[in-house]
Amino acid sequence: MVARYNGKAGDLNWSVAGILRELSYDSGSADDAQMGYGLSLSGKWLLGKDDLRFMMSYGDALGRYLGLNAFNDGYVNADGDIENLDQWGAFVSYQHFWNPEWSSSFTLSMAAADNPDGGDFAPAGSLGKEYQSAHASLWYHPAPKYSVGDELIYATKEQEDGRDGDLSRLQFAVTYAF
Repeated sequence: MVARYNGKAGDLNWSVAGILRELSYDSGSADDAQMGYGLSLSGKWLLGKDDLRFMMSYGDALGRYLGLNAFNDGYVNADGDIENLDQWGAFVSYQHFWNPEWSSSFTLSMAAADNPDGGDFAPAGSLGKEYQSAHASLWYHPAPKYSVGDELIYATKEQEDGRDGDLSRLQFAVTYAF
């Protein structure tokens, strides 16, 4: 079940949302069910033509709802019981219009999970522990409904067992709205 409330205060549009969900399994010889929840606050603050966007989320069993399935919803412990995982994530993004034809966006995001240790869940070391990313884009708007842009991304990921990695990417896009 998902509930959401949208509000407005001057140049700030905001929303608060909640999710209540059940994790369950039935293997024939064992079964369990556990309720999970999530809370989120997001908004867009207009600063003239520019804007500041943000979102903060927290809960247990968010899994696929936080960061494109960056984290597990939960796990089945040695006793056959489902254990939910606490998770949080946040981002802030600033969009700036240099002039009517050029704009940029700057975004920072991060997310983390409170995973079990290997004694509770054998493959715990392979679970994602923390993600961070920074994005910078530049867009050219030569005509209404038409834009050409690029984005530079740098991101890091850390697994529960300490393995980590990073990503650098430059991507291009062309958009046309019908």
